[in-house]
Amino acid sequence: MSACLIEGEETLSSEQRHFIKATIDRAVGFFAEHFGEVKRPLVLRVHDTQRSLRTGYSVKGDTINFPPDDRGNRPALDSPDILVHEAFHALVAQAYPHLMESRHVNEPEFVRLHEGLADYFTHLLYPDREFAEGLGPGGKPLRVFRNHRRVSLSPGGHSQGNAITSYLLQHKVSPEQVRGFLQGAEFSLEAMGHISPELQRSLRHDASMSLTDTVSNYPASTLRKYRLNPGTPLEIAFEPNESLQRSHPDLQIEWLRPSGMPSQTFTFQEVESHRFSVSAEPGAGAEKVIAVFRDGEEIIGSRPFYFGTA
Repeated sequence: MSACLIEGEETLSSEQRHFIKATIDRAVGFFAEHFGEVKRPLVLRVHDTQRSLRTGYSVKGDTINFPPDDRGNRPALDSPDILVHEAFHALVAQAYPHLMESRHVNEPEFVRLHEGLADYFTHLLYPDREFAEGLGPGGKPLRVFRNHRRVSLSPGGHSQGNAITSYLLQHKVSPEQVRGFLQGAEFSLEAMGHISPELQRSLRHDASMSLTDTVSNYPASTLRKYRLNPGTPLEIAFEPNESLQRSHPDLQIEWLRPSGMPSQTFTFQEVESHRFSVSAEPGAGAEKVIAVFRDGEEIIGSRPFYFGTA
C-alpha cells in the first residue's frame, strides 16, 4: 500500500504517479524510522484548484495542495525537494498534532521553525547544495541549504527557516536530536538551542545582531511602503548594532528586485555609508525592491521595501 493518496491522479501520467508515490514512500519511511509515528497515508491534491492558492500543506484540510501556476502547470510535482518538504509538514501533523494547532500556524516562530525543519529533513534525503533546483526566479534554485543567512536579519518564515536549516547542518544535528526537540514541551528557537551547546551559541549570537532602518523626508511606514513624490527623494539609513559590526565589519547593502536584477524604475544612491537616497524615475509604477545585506559575496540577510509614486 502506498504511503500517499493522490486526489486527481487521473490527470497525471503513469510516470508522474510512480515518481510521486516513490518519493513520498521514501520520505514516510525515513520519518517513521527517525522522527515519529505515521498514522495514515498522506493526501496530495492535484485538482480542485478553487481550494488552494499556493503549493503547500494545509493544516485545516490535512492535504498537500498543488494548484496550477499561471500557465496551468504544476512544476512542484516534479521536484523531490518540494514533495519531501511538504510531506514533512503533514507527517509532523500526524506525529505531533500539538505542533500544528491552527491558532499557531501564522505565528512567526511557528512558521520559521517548521520551514527550517522541513528543509533540514529534505537535505537528509537529498544531501546536495540546492533546494528545488530551477524553480526560483530566472531558473535559480528556491534556496541554498548551507548559507550565511542570519535569522535576525532575514524576513519571513522561509528566509528565517533557511538560516535555521544552515545552523542545523553546520552543527551536524542528528535526526534523533530533532526528534527529542519535537517531543519537548516548548516549540521555540530558544528551546531548539538546547539541542547542543554549539547550536545554542550560534543562535544566541545571531539573536544579538540587529540592523535598524530609519527614513527621512516621508512618514515612516511599519510595512515599509512608500509613495514618492517627483523631486523629493526618500532617504533610508541603516544602522548596525555593535554585535553586527563586530561580526560583519564589511557589511554592504545592495538593492535588487525579487528576480535578482536592479530596479529599472527607482534609483538608489548611497550618499553615506549605509545611507541611501531613493528617487523615482519618470512614469515609475509600483515595485517591490529588496535591500540585500552582504558580507563580501555572502548574503547574510535582506529586507523588502515597497515603492510607488504619488
